[in-house]
Amino acid sequence: MDEIWKDIEGYEGLYQVSNLGRVKFLERKVASGYSAFRVIKEHIVTPRLKRGYHRIRLCKEGSKRFFFVHRLVADAFIPNMENKPTINHKDGIRNNNVVSNLEWATFHEQIVHSYDVLHRKKSMAHLGKFGKYHNRSKAVYQIINDEVIAEFGSIREATRATNINCSSIGRCCRGIQSEAGGYQWKYKEEE
Repeated sequence: MDEIWKDIEGYEGLYQVSNLGRVKFLERKVASGYSAFRVIKEHIVTPRLKRGYHRIRLCKEGSKRFFFVHRLVADAFIPNMENKPTINHKDGIRNNNVVSNLEWATFHEQIVHSYDVLHRKKSMAHLGKFGKYHNRSKAVYQIINDEVIAEFGSIREATRATNINCSSIGRCCRGIQSEAGGYQWKYKEEE
């Protein structure tokens, strides 16, 4: 397969991305001190791994941003007619960013792909949390002055309703800290 290069949107003339999943820094002059300039030659940018995905940092006018390489490749080479929010790696290998291995997908399509095509086992992490309907959730009480003022199906449900950090509520329920958000919290089974 021949390597085809395209400018990265928003970084035209500075960086290019290829259909093979590589990113190139284009030759240019950069400021080196108050009145001096130096020429930086064209070179391939070395990506770093984040959660198994290749990630690079792009700089423009002093501002630096991180991008996942698979997103840059898909934006440049794969039309997204249906406005799907994510990019799926067809072979399941997160750092294989060749354009033929990428496709736009919804979150649901990604999960179905992992089960049907990649034969991954269904886990609790993919099923999501459904408050009192989730089989691993524990109901919690919100308490003030030793009086229960509210009951929630789960810590996450309490967080959504009260805007109090879920980790703090959990620590209260486990007896690690005394209160969160000005309230005491206990698991329903403990009451």
